[in-house]
Amino acid sequence: MPHSYHVLAPAKVNLRLKITGRRSDGHHLLSMLNAPLDLADKITLTFTSKADISVSSVEFGELINPSPSQRNKLESELLSESNLLVRAALVCREQLGFSEGINFELQKNIPLGAGLGGGSSDAGAAAKFLFDKFGNRKKREEFVSKLAAIGSDIPFCFYSQPAWVRGVGDQITILPDKVSQIFSDKECMLVFPNIHVSTVTVYDSYRNKNPEIKTLHDRDMDRLFDVENLSTQEIWEIILSLLCNDLESALSPKYEALEQCLMKLRSVGIRACMTGSGSTVLFLHSEGIFSNHFEQLKQLEDILGSTARFQIVRFL
Repeated sequence: MPHSYHVLAPAKVNLRLKITGRRSDGHHLLSMLNAPLDLADKITLTFTSKADISVSSVEFGELINPSPSQRNKLESELLSESNLLVRAALVCREQLGFSEGINFELQKNIPLGAGLGGGSSDAGAAAKFLFDKFGNRKKREEFVSKLAAIGSDIPFCFYSQPAWVRGVGDQITILPDKVSQIFSDKECMLVFPNIHVSTVTVYDSYRNKNPEIKTLHDRDMDRLFDVENLSTQEIWEIILSLLCNDLESALSPKYEALEQCLMKLRSVGIRACMTGSGSTVLFLHSEGIFSNHFEQLKQLEDILGSTARFQIVRFL
């Protein structure tokens, strides 16, 4: 009987997303501060004697909870050959030289179209598992570059560590251990405005509003690599100061509810930003922990109303 392996695919958040230029092919150059969360999809991976690589089943967690019509659409997309998970596994087989087929079963806990990684998280986690099993460590960077060609978030999701991500998502610089350890002790609050944001639409809108973009170096990020003499709280304050997302300026009237969410949070001094191209909003507490601040959580419910969903998650 074939042996099954269980793989966790952590969500990612962008605590910072700066547009730093544009390539000749139209792709935007980015500078991002990314970190993985303990919110994760669960993948069951089974090697088979057949040549097929496919997803055979999908279950949805409580944060997704699609309507019947949405469920059918999502299942169709996730079970198809165009799923990033399947495409990444095909690249893995070609690059790593194993011959088996693979059957994937998915439990989707990360909301889709929410700027939290989604399909890239699944693809990156599965690729990391396959590389660890079949790959040559000396060729890891070359291998990851192949994955970048099918999804710009996949390289970060492969490493799944706090990192400075640049270029079109293909340049990964893992943060110093002292900074990464601080993340592991902190919490993040996610707000889900129940809006699906199109990544293509948001980037097109940004391009239209900013036809000329000068290439620049995100010098503020350099501060996270000179922390040897800083205290834990001083480093956390730097992280809080870096929180921003240039794509918020590209939100169209169609996403007014998302803009209102950000405005309401900031009006009471909460440090918040959109993650990725949306629609999830993340915010951080000055102490890094929300669990002990029930009064502020109640205030949040009053500000955003009963329709917004909240989730406290931990950084990995």
